[in-house]
Amino acid sequence: MRSRLAVLMTGIWLVLAASARGQSAMFAGVWQGVLPMGRGDQAVTLVLRPRGPSGIEGMMYLDGEQFGSLEEGRARSDSLAWRVLGFDFTAARSGDRLSADLHVHHGAVHHFELERSPHDTTWAPTLPPSASPAAPLVREEPPDSVYRAHAVPTSTVSSVDSCLRRGTLLLVGGGAGQPDLDRRFVELAGGPAARIVLIPTATLATSDSAEPRRFSASVSRILGVKSITVLHTTSRREADSEAFARPLREATGVLITGGEASWLLDSYLGTRTERELIALLSRGGVISGTSAGAIIWGSTTMIFQAHSGGSQSEQMREENLLIGHPHGVGFAVLRNIAVQAHLSEFRLEHALRKLVNGTPGLLGLGIDEATALEVHGDVARVLGRGTVRMVSGSLETEPLVLREGDRYDLVKRARP
Repeated sequence: MRSRLAVLMTGIWLVLAASARGQSAMFAGVWQGVLPMGRGDQAVTLVLRPRGPSGIEGMMYLDGEQFGSLEEGRARSDSLAWRVLGFDFTAARSGDRLSADLHVHHGAVHHFELERSPHDTTWAPTLPPSASPAAPLVREEPPDSVYRAHAVPTSTVSSVDSCLRRGTLLLVGGGAGQPDLDRRFVELAGGPAARIVLIPTATLATSDSAEPRRFSASVSRILGVKSITVLHTTSRREADSEAFARPLREATGVLITGGEASWLLDSYLGTRTERELIALLSRGGVISGTSAGAIIWGSTTMIFQAHSGGSQSEQMREENLLIGHPHGVGFAVLRNIAVQAHLSEFRLEHALRKLVNGTPGLLGLGIDEATALEVHGDVARVLGRGTVRMVSGSLETEPLVLREGDRYDLVKRARP
């Protein structure tokens, strides 16, 4: 009797296992479509391969460039779920079509459609000859003297630069689809008549001269503002020139997009452009920085030990954090303060707490996506749908969690 039961149970397990393998196998292949991302549509490609009974692995590409490897990919019946760089995706299959959604944490849901292509799963996107990539960008790193000049002595007291007595920093935690935060930026900059300067240097990884113009047109349409001037360079000499920085003198607002914070610091730290940005704040202007554009305003920035392979979120684990690195500085308008975006989405709270614990007196501002911290004077106010965590003290001290409408005095380190 027991042997018959064992055979029966083994048979059931084999059927279920085969069924599960069939579920993941149904998604194997290359899927292509268009993903609307707020500031412009992007071609998306998914390369999917079965992994185990119901797992899915592979790679996601945007506009032909590698976006990230799939994490936590799993198939169930005709449904698929995965994560890339802290972004959550779900999809439902119908034949050779995937109906997919990008779920922005604390933000909007972006729907897109994909179709299976005849390529096998060893294929990776390549640009056609007519759209061959431009020459690689050459980036100039600031000399050590510039980093030293921006280093702020550690202190148990935070301070805010005098430029914020009149000006405003809108520090956005990242993420797509944030019309409420865009509206607030335009309002602070003077409404539809605002004169906006767009700095996409953290975003652009190409030397194609047409790309900044396309980016500007998309941002102008979304913000509803006609006057937008683009400032973008990888040359520190150009960034230090009067001609390049001149548009900032007439601007009422500056929008700095997300990407790689180090690219912004490479180009602008210690240059005339940095000085004109601070001058804009001093005369009552507003600067909105998203992700990388927010991180640079603190006096301390996170630097992680680089490792080959793995996703960006895997690289940004706390064990890879380098504390006390001489290049871990920012513009230091917020002194003895570190700003970190994508806090919940990239699971960076432990890394931020480690940085604060290893840097005496440092205050950490951890901002979720679809969330902003509006800083004017010494006081910051939370906007949006996520949270902002104020991290100070030892690892045993729980961060103060703030939500929309909450206010916080950055100097007194307390609610006003």
